[in-house]
Amino acid sequence: MNRLSIIICTCNRSQSVSKLIDCFEESVVIPDDFSIEIIIVDNNSKDDTEKVIKNRQRKIRPFQLRYVLESKPGLSSARNRGISESQFEKICFLDDDVLCDPDFLKALNAAFLTHQDVACFAPRILFKPLNKPDWYAHGGKYAMFFQGNYDLGERSRFITAHDKVPIGAGMIFSREIFRRFGNFDPRFGYDISRSIMIPGEESELFFKIKSQKIPIFYVHDAVIHHYPEKEKYDIDTLCKTYKGAGYWYGTADARNLRNKNIIIWAGYPRSYYKRLIITGFNFVFSRFSSNKTIKYYHRFEWERTKGYFMGYSDFRKSKGV
Repeated sequence: MNRLSIIICTCNRSQSVSKLIDCFEESVVIPDDFSIEIIIVDNNSKDDTEKVIKNRQRKIRPFQLRYVLESKPGLSSARNRGISESQFEKICFLDDDVLCDPDFLKALNAAFLTHQDVACFAPRILFKPLNKPDWYAHGGKYAMFFQGNYDLGERSRFITAHDKVPIGAGMIFSREIFRRFGNFDPRFGYDISRSIMIPGEESELFFKIKSQKIPIFYVHDAVIHHYPEKEKYDIDTLCKTYKGAGYWYGTADARNLRNKNIIIWAGYPRSYYKRLIITGFNFVFSRFSSNKTIKYYHRFEWERTKGYFMGYSDFRKSKGV
């Protein structure tokens, strides 16, 4: 029998979490030879999340529903708490703003049985931007950072070196991955208490996995629908997210380029200054545009550029460089 621990980390989204639990109770088929537990990790919610989940625990269902409070802020801390609380060998992480297709678990079960030696699986994630404002572009010249999908097509297959790494809205690991590489890095992971929201904790892990040539299997018929909440598109939140994304890439550059022959000007790669000039110029002149998409796009890119410098500098300082 396959057993799966499903970890859902949340903060102030009791209604979204409740809908996801409804999804598993009412529509997702649990195969006869499959067992799941669902662990809700509450990362300091100020709404009624605890009350909602504990009330729901009284109901009889074909799986165990557990509630855990993680007081240390940050998505990485919440995910790591979920790992320590989970009971089963395979662990699935779901964002609190997704819903799963009825055959989600059936497809995973089939993939687990067919690929018993595989330690990493990536479901198909379809983006449903119901709350997206008109100015937020998901394609074209001004496509913005947050996309929220992972769709490699209608055929299950192993992910190649040319494919992008899976995203955190849905991902499945065997526990052996965490024994080998450690848990999610708490320096990264969204944390609304910070002035900068640094993503990348799952990318860090996936890059480690890919660097060791550990196969990742894409399961096309294990479908997740991603419905980001309105706050994802809040301007201040997006500025923090863009700066955080730049910060993560800056730290990655500092790690990956420190042993290479690169040209450094005043402590930073020369390419950073080119980016600074271009994004700064575009940011200033976009202020005169009446097109909100253009205006916000260049504002966000300017924040990301500042994050590059911050991340690169902080990593080098942490290593005494």
